[in-house]
Amino acid sequence: ARLLTAPRGNAGTTDKEPRLPHEYVRAIADIAADLSGPARAIGSEAVVAARHAAAAEAALSQEIQTLARDADPIEAARLEQKLGTLATVADAETDEQRKLRGLLSDQLELMRRLTTRLQETQGRRERVQELLRTLWLQIANLRAADVADKFEASAVTDRVRAVCADIERYTGAMSEINSPRPPA
Repeated sequence: ARLLTAPRGNAGTTDKEPRLPHEYVRAIADIAADLSGPARAIGSEAVVAARHAAAAEAALSQEIQTLARDADPIEAARLEQKLGTLATVADAETDEQRKLRGLLSDQLELMRRLTTRLQETQGRRERVQELLRTLWLQIANLRAADVADKFEASAVTDRVRAVCADIERYTGAMSEINSPRPPA
């Protein structure tokens, strides 16, 4: 709580933990504006990293929304049931039934891949959210250290820079993964 208490100049207000990415960006920007000296430059870096993380989180949320719509567990269960029904009569199977089984199997496999992608994307979004929260905590810690102890501020500065670098690497890797590849 001591780390999240605003400096004396802010009339005793405290920082409430943000919940949404844009709230983290705003809170980080507010804290960065309170910093002075060399810590102010680190604050600016943190704001840029927070904006990148929030943009990545928004893109991941959009992808999750699309995947959740397409990876319908009820539809997957229906396909499994239909395939189970077809499997019971496999001995006297016609050509059309074999083709139907193949189509249903392909459709079920697609549903499973979509479900896997959905879970992976949710994990990536959680990681970005975790990085944003960590950055907010570290920048709040920097503000507290900047006010209290210049020596401690140096150590916190290194941690803030490390979180900013993690965000840049993570969002950069996500951009590279999601960018269209040129045809071979």
